[in-house]
Amino acid sequence: MSDKEKVEAARRNYGFLEARRPVGNVGYLKFNYFTHLSIGGPTAAAATQFLANTNAIINDLRGDRGGEV
Repeated sequence: MSDKEKVEAARRNYGFLEARRPVGNVGYLKFNYFTHLSIGGPTAAAATQFLANTNAIINDLRGDRGGEV
């Protein structure tokens, strides 16, 4: 990725839009795309760590447009 693409990916929070616990002990994670692990990994880890102690997680991928390998 170019430096410009990295800045844009960071501005978009690497595709992660929302992480919350709306009801009871169920987590909700909304993201629209995956970015390369080398730059988006820490954000993905933080979002999932926030939801680590829930009984279930809803992964909302309805806006997911894919990613890169």
